[in-house]
Amino acid sequence: MGGYWKLPIEDTSSSDLRGRVVSVAKQGTAPVPLTELHDVYATLGDVVQAMFSCHDLSYRGLMQRYRLQPELGAFAVARLALSTKPRETEARVKLLRVAQAAVQKLQGLPSSFVASYVDRSFGVSEAMFGNWEAAQPFFQKSLASMPANSTGRFLLGMCLMEFGGQGNLKAAVARMEESLLLDPDFKAPFADIGVAHLRLGDYPAAAEVS
Repeated sequence: MGGYWKLPIEDTSSSDLRGRVVSVAKQGTAPVPLTELHDVYATLGDVVQAMFSCHDLSYRGLMQRYRLQPELGAFAVARLALSTKPRETEARVKLLRVAQAAVQKLQGLPSSFVASYVDRSFGVSEAMFGNWEAAQPFFQKSLASMPANSTGRFLLGMCLMEFGGQGNLKAAVARMEESLLLDPDFKAPFADIGVAHLRLGDYPAAAEVS
């Protein structure tokens, strides 16, 4: 294994905390001294081996593997669900229900985060076929569990934009702007905010966001 530093926009002397901490692709990379790589390897321990030693990717295998971390197990099963082919709707929903049942037995903030992801995934499963009305309640439920879910706010905005009408389009812009406040590096909302402004006939606003 090797390694490289991903560079931020600003150098370490900058007063812009975000600018000197958050890396961006256009800034390129820098080499990492071997001693620092060894420190990283020592910290990781056997994490990489454990990650790639999982051969049973069935939902039962994943739940068994993470039986001591059931939140992680439920999340892994939800991820597995979304890896299915679009036409495999029945299999995808079955896996999401397994994840949902597992997380409903748990309490605490981590389980709320996973519940938010699972509900969002139900919504995505509907939205991929254009079923935006069916998807909307899942995105709303996802945000109830985790209000800081940036992608959930973006997807709820997508629902509102697909519904059309001036009120929905303005609400869609608001949801997507909230998404950007939570994740300023999220690119998709910028394009769709522009589309919403175009549909509203607000061309200066569309030009500004683009």
